[in-house]
Amino acid sequence: LADLGTINIGALNSTTTYDIESISYTNAPLCASNDAANGSVTVNVNPLPTASLGAGGNICNGSSFNIPMTLTGTGPWSVAYTANGVAQTAIVVNASPFSWAVSPSVTTNYCITSVTDANCSNSNNSALNQCAQVNVTPFPT
Repeated sequence: LADLGTINIGALNSTTTYDIESISYTNAPLCASNDAANGSVTVNVNPLPTASLGAGGNICNGSSFNIPMTLTGTGPWSVAYTANGVAQTAIVVNASPFSWAVSPSVTTNYCITSVTDANCSNSNNSALNQCAQVNVTPFPT
């Protein structure tokens, strides 16, 4: 097979269709094709997925708290997070909005570090920057 070549289109922000107007040989024969003989190429751009958390709250030791989470993109999603700055095993979310049940034994700050959907991965903390703190009150003694 001959080298079909590459066209650099640069960074795209939205789905774009490129119409190929003319193709010509770089060596003999030096005849170009006409526009009607050439197709077009559509480049689909998938938006980066995001995750946003609702507010944290207060619980008694031994209780659970549901942190509301809303995701964009195409599920299912894999959401990586930290608990008090320590990386945790990512959770898999199948639908948005999602109610994330946590049961910390001490006050814990949960922060999203990346989210991956069916098409893309987003680990840009400035785009995510989502944290929710769950305050744990010990039982009185």
